[in-house]
This record gives sequence, C-alpha cells and structure tokens, in this order.
Amino acid sequence: MGREVVVEGRLVMAGALADAGRLSEAIELLKPEGRARKHPDLAHLREWYVLADLYERAGDLSRARELFRRWPVAAPDLLDAPQRLAELR
Repeated sequence: MGREVVVEGRLVMAGALADAGRLSEAIELLKPEGRARKHPDLAHLREWYVLADLYERAGDLSRARELFRRWPVAAPDLLDAPQRLAELR
C-alpha cells in the first residue's frame, strides 16, 4: 500500500472522528505527522492542513497558526491556508 493511500485513510478517519465530536482523538491520530519537514510533499501538506483545521476547531489557535504558517513557504498557491492564517490573527 502506498503512502498516499495510508495518508488518505488517516485523513478520512480523522475527519470522521472530528465529525463525531471526538476532536482530541482526531488530533492525536494526525499529530505525529504534524512535525516540520524541510521538504514536505503534498501528503505532508494535506496532513498539516487537516491538523491545523482540527486545532482551530478545538480552540487551539496557536497550534493552528503554526501549521498554517508553513504553507506560504512550502506551497503558496495550494489551498487556502494563507487566507485561513490571516483570519486567525
């Protein structure tokens, strides 16, 4: 099974947990993948984005900001992370 398939499964599971009101479990599922990387690939970026969204939903705005800040450096034109960061300030 490829890494992209595993990542997709983790993102789907985290989304299902969050939708069921189990934000802390969703965050715990993705937190190990939230560490900074010098050369993130698209899968890392997607994990960061979902994790940042979960932190925001859980009220942990400082962690959400930290993850959203990585986007302009890694992929400035991908998704809406820069706008989401601006809205969190």
